[in-house]
Amino acid sequence: MTEDLADRFSRRGEARSWRAVRRVPAIAGRSLGLAWRVSRARLTAIAALQLLAGLSAAGVVLAGRGALGLILRAVAGHRQLASVVPQLLPVFVIGAVRQLASSLQTNQSALMGLRVSQTADSAVLDAAVAAELAAFETPEFFNSLERADRGVDVISSMISGVLSLIANLVSVVGVGVALLVINPVILGFVGVACLPVWWFQQRSSADRYRTSMGLIQQDRQRRYVRSILTGRNEAKEVRSFRLGVPLRGMYRSLYDEFVNQRRAVQIRSAVREVAGNATTGALMGIVIAFVLELVLSRRMNLASGTAALYGIQQLRGRVTSALSGMSSVYEASLYVADYETFTAIAPASREAGGSDVAQPFERLIANEVTFWYPGADQPALDRINVTIEAGEVVALVGENGSGKTTLAKLLAALYRPTAGRITWDDVDTAGIDPVALRDHVAPIFQDFVRYELSGAHNIGVGRADRMDDAEAIAAAAAASGAHQFLAALPDGYATVLSKSLAAGTDLSVGQWQRVALARAFFRDAPFIILDEPTAALDPRAEHDLFARIRELYRDRTVLLISHRFSSVRSADRIYVLDRGHVVEHGTHGQLMAADGIYAELFTLQAAAYLDLATPVTHHASGETEVHS
Repeated sequence: MTEDLADRFSRRGEARSWRAVRRVPAIAGRSLGLAWRVSRARLTAIAALQLLAGLSAAGVVLAGRGALGLILRAVAGHRQLASVVPQLLPVFVIGAVRQLASSLQTNQSALMGLRVSQTADSAVLDAAVAAELAAFETPEFFNSLERADRGVDVISSMISGVLSLIANLVSVVGVGVALLVINPVILGFVGVACLPVWWFQQRSSADRYRTSMGLIQQDRQRRYVRSILTGRNEAKEVRSFRLGVPLRGMYRSLYDEFVNQRRAVQIRSAVREVAGNATTGALMGIVIAFVLELVLSRRMNLASGTAALYGIQQLRGRVTSALSGMSSVYEASLYVADYETFTAIAPASREAGGSDVAQPFERLIANEVTFWYPGADQPALDRINVTIEAGEVVALVGENGSGKTTLAKLLAALYRPTAGRITWDDVDTAGIDPVALRDHVAPIFQDFVRYELSGAHNIGVGRADRMDDAEAIAAAAAASGAHQFLAALPDGYATVLSKSLAAGTDLSVGQWQRVALARAFFRDAPFIILDEPTAALDPRAEHDLFARIRELYRDRTVLLISHRFSSVRSADRIYVLDRGHVVEHGTHGQLMAADGIYAELFTLQAAAYLDLATPVTHHASGETEVHS
């Protein structure tokens, strides 16, 4: 399952992107559909303004031709220019309407672009939140997310580009019809003359996209190095270990590579642009020479020739804009395809619907459970068998990397087994809605999040739908021992727990751990998972917590993970994990009597603790006196 997950965010995403290259119209249509859902009235107004601006371009050519003819006749007849002013009025009106429509369209497009980007960004966030936790173990997921974010950045530009392209095409048709009336051959020449620009622009668009995608992982690494240099939590180590110089060097190297690749793309694009414009300019020169020859040979009158020259320039500008718009839409479609890929794939990896969980479990069983992390060369868990009865305190112990936290995440419905089954009262959890399962679980992991929010919200996130229940939050804080120091803060529970924000403060590591424990109390779930809950507590506080754990979590089931074997000796059952396997299980007494791994590690830890606790006197003679 987890390997398939990586595939969905890599090979399938790449395939969808390349299919999108050949399906620009379909992607453009879906983008317009998004804009239509966001604001029908504004999209309609923008389209109307674009159409009006496009038609007015053709109107200027045709009206200008008639006006020029009137002017030439007035000059030939020695009439006053004022006599033809009324006939010139339509030219000025059409020009003014064109400018007004263009200005209004630009303003409305900017406003709509904000709403479209907001909606697209929300879709990406929804997909990221709904993706399986295992996806976050793969670089492919983060690359796909980065590509989706870039798609969000350009989707509003794509919509504007499509509308602008339509307007330019309308102008091209309008001006083309005007030239067709004057001389059909001119229209064909202009069309051919503009093709080189389009061809070179397409090459540059594809080049820029490939380079941008190739730099995604490097960009993420560069931003990470920068976050180390500027982060509050990292600042002490950066200074203690004098990391500023080497990390700045690493950052500079990554940035240099970024700039070099971008510069190379710009140079190639500039060369293509010069080649395209030079070729098109030369061909347009031939077209203009053709029109001048028609006028000089009297096969075209001066008014028509002048209008034709103006129309040629207008058509060249409009065709160039239209072709440039096509290239921009094509390039944007590559990024928008990545956005569509991410938001389409993530639902496939979301929690598949299933039956809801109506009651807490009476028995939770992991039966022959195996789990592989994406890309791993061996399983994190291999044929694990664990049973947890309702109301029990069950402990998982073992050395680092033995699989304790991974098993806890599986039991919390955050991961799904690669093989085997986890049953909730004999019902396979694979057929139960994971969201409903998680409502019955309160996990506090050793790497819990320290939210830069108020103290109340840091506890309230344990049950988001009750985040404003101040009384329950205070009760949870009291149970975990956090109430006293939270209440003493400048603004009490409303104090923001971050020194990076105004009027904020920070807590000690041990205080943060008590806040995390309060989160579990506030969640008020029947199944509690405590992953190293006392790692940052002093011995007295740790002893107090474990002594009260049955009282604090009365009528609840507790899964306790700890490296300190002395902390779990009162558990109803202890499972010992080693390299992804359950190697022993039983009560403390049974495991000590078995004289296996548990007994060995328990004895070693107890001896180490006694060595630290035993007073020692070092004499000047070099002798050591141990005080028992």
